[in-house]
Amino acid sequence: DKIDIDFIGNFESLESDFDNLLDILKLDKEQYKLPVINSYNNSNQKDNILTERSKQIIFEWYKKDFENFNYSR
Repeated sequence: DKIDIDFIGNFESLESDFDNLLDILKLDKEQYKLPVINSYNNSNQKDNILTERSKQIIFEWYKKDFENFNYSR
């Protein structure tokens, strides 16, 4: 159950994690930009996409990943 990785990025902090990854890889931040595609600003809408039952199913299916990567529900 050992995971041999150097970096884990999260969707919730995608922009800063992408910048950190560029630093790790010693790549120019001006040359590599993260495109913004299909975005919206309604934070209430994103919270209502999944039902509680759907969230539970996803958690159970990926339970080991949630535990290994210390990811909260």
